[in-house]
Amino acid sequence: MIKKIAKIVFLLVMILAGTVVTVADHLFIGVIIFIAMIVMVATGPKAGDADEESEMAMARKARQDRN
Repeated sequence: MIKKIAKIVFLLVMILAGTVVTVADHLFIGVIIFIAMIVMVATGPKAGDADEESEMAMARKARQDRN
């Protein structure tokens, strides 16, 4: 859950950075940041969910080992 919140905050910061850079008339850099953001949105959440699932699985295994 914390990871997802962190990702959302990070994306907002990236969007702000992209708009500020674009407004500052460095259109090319702004476009690159925007494309990077889209790629991260497309790939990021899935990877984050997989990490959380593997952590849950590891925790479950540890509990079973203790029992």
